[in-house]
Amino acid sequence: MTIRKRYDEAVQLFQSGAIEPSLILALVATAAAAELYRKKITNGAPKNSKKGDDTRYFKEYVNQMGLDKIIMIEDKPIPLAHILYKQLRCEAIHEAVVNSAVFVDEDCLVRVDGEVVKYGRQLVPALLDHIRNDANLRDQFRDQLTPFENIIEPPAGVDREAFSREIKTRFSIDGLDYWMIEQVVTMLRPERLKDLSKDELDQEFRINLIPSLEAGGQDGQFFGTLASYDSGIFDRDDRRLTEKGFNVFRAISSNYVTIDAGPPFP
Repeated sequence: MTIRKRYDEAVQLFQSGAIEPSLILALVATAAAAELYRKKITNGAPKNSKKGDDTRYFKEYVNQMGLDKIIMIEDKPIPLAHILYKQLRCEAIHEAVVNSAVFVDEDCLVRVDGEVVKYGRQLVPALLDHIRNDANLRDQFRDQLTPFENIIEPPAGVDREAFSREIKTRFSIDGLDYWMIEQVVTMLRPERLKDLSKDELDQEFRINLIPSLEAGGQDGQFFGTLASYDSGIFDRDDRRLTEKGFNVFRAISSNYVTIDAGPPFP
């Protein structure tokens, strides 16, 4: 049995409306993925249950999903990851039972009713999406990868944080601008971008990037953000990079390499 098999079963159940069984399988897959995460972080050290390794690394893995939220229960701040571990991970996996009273048929992640945390329809997709995009599980999901799903890193000897600070200072851009440009470089792959002229890069945007963002309904948010900070990166009206934007893309692309690529672009 693989994590991918549990993932596929959970997706099928969720799509059929069987939310509780899909959650149990999603939690089984999440717990297994958290154990892979632990092994990577600890270089394969044996699990130490007495030190609470199960609890610690499950919570850390959940927090990476953007679920690092604090919920107020009786005026006490409690991390959502702790609640998921105690109320769902332990009960659902160990007992294979989930109290239906903790579910609400609403398009939300969680909702607090007094002392009770209730879970909405967004929880299962949130767990499954994180598993689907986990770099440790990339080989299990390689058949689902798109050309835009790549992993890039600086070459050996280049400090990622120091490099990003230098680029932000040199071009007077903020952290959000830098992050979004880095995401585009990841999607289009630095090796394909670093030697392009400005016209060629604009064409790359029109042929590959913009249609992909439009298909996901993200084009307005993405280009609006790049154009809204007066950073001079992107001309929103013409939907083209400015000269400054081109130079930023060139600088970032020239200092990254693709270490794991999705399928070829058509």
